[in-house]
Amino acid sequence: MVINEAAPVQPAQQQAAGYGAPAGATGIFRVGANQPMQAPQQVAAGSRKVPQWMFLGQFFTGVLLADRSAMGASGASTKTSGARRILFALAASLCLLFTIFFTVSFFKNHSLETQV
Repeated sequence: MVINEAAPVQPAQQQAAGYGAPAGATGIFRVGANQPMQAPQQVAAGSRKVPQWMFLGQFFTGVLLADRSAMGASGASTKTSGARRILFALAASLCLLFTIFFTVSFFKNHSLETQV
């Protein structure tokens, strides 16, 4: 793929970054005070070749999604039977019921202890 673009051209000579003469204790807080004025940048137009990843579309449709055995294995592992779901719901409700019974029992025993 060929891209046409315009990019700024950097000048050939650039001054070394330095602090220059000391400007007192707060001199470092003045941004750009010691930097010289820069000339306007020139723009150069050109074209360049950029790689384009054309194989990804074919890779997903032709290789990954076309693997029927892998799709069948992953689909079978995520399905749960209705009986298993019912058993888990019963176990959860039984635990909730026991929690309520234990809480009621605790407070009744506590009130018995305070009466004695």
